[in-house]
Amino acid sequence: MRKLSSKLIVCVLLSSVILQACASLMSRQQQIEYVENKLQLSVSITPMPPVISKKIKRLSIIYITPTEEYPMTTSLVDLVINYLKKQQADLTVVEREAVDAVQKEFAYQLTGNISPATAAQLGKQLGADALLLIYFKPITTDDFSALQWNGGFMLATMDLRLIHVEEGTVLFRSNTSASGVFSRPPAGQYWLPKTIKTWHDLLIAMAAAFELSSLGATLDENPLGFVPDMDFGIQSHLKKLQPGVTLFGLLEGSPAQKSGLQRFDRIVRVDGRLITTWMDKIQLPATLTVERDGTELEFRVQ
Repeated sequence: MRKLSSKLIVCVLLSSVILQACASLMSRQQQIEYVENKLQLSVSITPMPPVISKKIKRLSIIYITPTEEYPMTTSLVDLVINYLKKQQADLTVVEREAVDAVQKEFAYQLTGNISPATAAQLGKQLGADALLLIYFKPITTDDFSALQWNGGFMLATMDLRLIHVEEGTVLFRSNTSASGVFSRPPAGQYWLPKTIKTWHDLLIAMAAAFELSSLGATLDENPLGFVPDMDFGIQSHLKKLQPGVTLFGLLEGSPAQKSGLQRFDRIVRVDGRLITTWMDKIQLPATLTVERDGTELEFRVQ
């Protein structure tokens, strides 16, 4: 049996030879749709959550899945921290070193099903008002082996829970899964472990985009309920994003969805003000100037 060469891996997974040759001719939407169709990618429905009434001033972020197994979790946590700090200037996030020290004491209890009471106890030691628990369901050893030799269906699930420390109650919970079909390796060959992990990271990134948007919505920082194209995970090496905010998706039942906005719409202005990044907060009600298929449209969103 032979390992697949890195060149063959790239060609099979992302068809990069074709895409790089066509990148100048393909729009961002065409790039994403090409990859999604090639790999049969899909994301579960993520609903628009209610806005929580509790004001959070000191937050601790706990990533339950071991970062040494899934190093992308560290990058995603950093993204969450940067996003929350930009939206709420008075929010303090507990330093990771302090979290790591306390987390070791609770290691045996930190699973995907950690109880609110245990989480609250952890939060009290950290002096936090609330805990944000981030959990990625790992790939089992059997599934990993099967994918190496046979390819097949792969699922990545991300679970977020926001727990109020003093009350020991769950303020917010969201769960999103992304899936795809991993191609079978050529006869007599098998996929390298790093290839499968890269593919799984792609699915995690897709799920994370919806989860982060849902978190922003429950904190009233994403009242529009859109999922931005964060430009990671899917063809980020090909074509730079245009100015504005491109919609990678919409939260189910959100004002964005109800107003008629669609996936791949690009928000360029809000009440006449230019939008430069997906981290720019959009307050409602608002009039959005949206580019769709080369035409500018206006949407009034309540």
